[in-house]
Amino acid sequence: MWDTGKHPGGKSPGLAGAKLSSMDEHLILVVNLGASSSKLAIFQGRKMLHEDNLRLDDQQARLPLLEQLPLRLAQLRAFLENHSLEISSFSAVAARGGMMKPLSRRGVIRVDDAMLDDLRSCRYGEHPSSLSALCAVELLRECGGELPVFVVDPVSVDTLSDEARMSGVPGIERRGRHHALNVHHVAVQAAERLKRPLHQLQLVVAHFGSGVSICSVRRGRVIDVNDAQLGEGPFSVARAGSLPIEGLLQLAEDHEDHVALRRTLSRYSGMAGYTGTGDFREIERRLEEGDNAALRSYDAMLFQSAKYVAAYAGSLGQRPDAVVITGAMLHSTRFLNDLRERIAWIAPVYSFPGEAELQALADGVAGVLEGSETAFAYSEIPTPHEAPPHGFNELIRRAADCPPLGFVVAGAASQEVAETVAMAHAHGFSGFVLVGERAAVEQELAEAGVDKAAVEIIDSTDIVADAIREVQSRRGSVLVKGKCDTARLLRGVLGTLPHEEKPFLSHCAVFEDEISGRLIGITDGGLNVAPDIFGKMGMLGNAIRMFHALGHRRPHAMLAAGMEDKGQDLPAIRDAVEMVRMHREEGRWPDAVVDGPFGMDVALSAQAAMRKGIRSPVAGRADIIVTPNLEACNFSVKLAVIYTGQPWGGLVLGGPFPVIVGSRADEVANRVCSIALARLVSAGLDRDG
Repeated sequence: MWDTGKHPGGKSPGLAGAKLSSMDEHLILVVNLGASSSKLAIFQGRKMLHEDNLRLDDQQARLPLLEQLPLRLAQLRAFLENHSLEISSFSAVAARGGMMKPLSRRGVIRVDDAMLDDLRSCRYGEHPSSLSALCAVELLRECGGELPVFVVDPVSVDTLSDEARMSGVPGIERRGRHHALNVHHVAVQAAERLKRPLHQLQLVVAHFGSGVSICSVRRGRVIDVNDAQLGEGPFSVARAGSLPIEGLLQLAEDHEDHVALRRTLSRYSGMAGYTGTGDFREIERRLEEGDNAALRSYDAMLFQSAKYVAAYAGSLGQRPDAVVITGAMLHSTRFLNDLRERIAWIAPVYSFPGEAELQALADGVAGVLEGSETAFAYSEIPTPHEAPPHGFNELIRRAADCPPLGFVVAGAASQEVAETVAMAHAHGFSGFVLVGERAAVEQELAEAGVDKAAVEIIDSTDIVADAIREVQSRRGSVLVKGKCDTARLLRGVLGTLPHEEKPFLSHCAVFEDEISGRLIGITDGGLNVAPDIFGKMGMLGNAIRMFHALGHRRPHAMLAAGMEDKGQDLPAIRDAVEMVRMHREEGRWPDAVVDGPFGMDVALSAQAAMRKGIRSPVAGRADIIVTPNLEACNFSVKLAVIYTGQPWGGLVLGGPFPVIVGSRADEVANRVCSIALARLVSAGLDRDG
């Protein structure tokens, strides 16, 4: 097994005594292999020291992908020799990501054996960028090096919204392969020009190179994009775009070798198919000469490009704040001006000719080396179908597709319960068992317009005891607090187990972050008033299990305190310092990233952390926040809900079954969010065993 697993923040055994006293002294080798060139660079931290762009001739570029590996490897060796450097001089390698499984998150990814197998097999498609990591690893093997190799924002990053993923044909899904590395980089640059945070912006970002990616970017997340490899969109210099279905079927019937056909569509179509060349500089020369084939295909490509930019503005549901265009083709003044003229009516246009892929690769890996970014191993990252839901709309849709789940309501004779059942039915949730005085329950249901035949009613005067018996008799059910006493309900839950098996119960509220749209858990604002360190450990463990059930492989957990000064003798700080030590030194919570103590601003804002000089993988990316006491958590949740207007839900976990205990002031929509949350978490817990 090949191992890249050196600690990303430490020295490599192969550094041969190099002094690395600060981040700026880390050398990073950047390898970016494209269709027509090998771009290689040396960075010191985030500063470029050397760059070479080694072009391939047409014969070399047309070689089958894996047959190019010796050639590219020789270029890499020569590059290092020309700059009098050994591979052991570097702290890490940043390689451009290639064709691999769909990835549900962007960021820095550590190369592992699973990635190498996928790249070599080309099971997810062929692209020269796949050679980048393969070359780096092969060179390390030759030299006996043990440096970590990372990729950053590979083309297979796929964060499409659920609506965008549906193609209209069951069994065929739209995919989100795109120039993720450059798209994210220029989106950040555009936000800087607009003097607004990226999370406040709605953008269309279009990359024009040998392939074309046109993206709808909402709050920094690509929610819709044409499949830039072989899917949709305008045709490009060398690739086919959207094709008439009947014509494509006929083409497939006429070509027995579908591998060759795929190569033709991805490498020798588009303008290359009409003109015989995929070199846009040659096409420009022909345009100047008035070549008819060049003129017609160029005009058609412009027409389609403008059409798709407008279409992806429509995916945002509102006028975009800007259209951002980038890529190597924008080095052509003719193309840049012609495209801008066609799309300027949509929104202000910001252009970034070329691509900043080398810088973006170095920036990502530098973040890992300095401790401000987390690098996930490739095999740890879920595919979009395995990934946690992004926001409550996705959570509710996914929960509705889960197996039926019983919801046993203790104290169902209330208007709030009846209205919650009505809205839950509208979202596709059924299986309600309503425990209470039958006549009163039926009256409330009738007033809410709910057919009593659609629910099961348990006539009861001892609603807590009867509801708990019902939950115990229905495997996989959830207990829901209706009109009853919370303390008595939870005492009843604890009473279902022998004394020696008493679990630790805690409440985790989940709210939708207004900045990123992500779901964030915060614990505990409902049960544990002033937890000691053991209580906080229990709260953290329950929250981690909940987020694992939602699909997080390694959730980021932040231990909150009123300040970050670890020298202060405060319980929140003492407990956080000790818990982080246990995580790092004793291996507690291995399936999570735990850090702190930090203030709430650090959990939600990477910019706030930077201003404070805090470098932590949880800064601005916390999935779970553990607060020091009930009051801090309760205040935080209510402020977030009231002032942002975002929905929230919550569960009590740690016991024999999940429990929904809402606030008396909850809106019905928030109660439905808790029901959806319970259904998805229960399905995940069953899946995980």
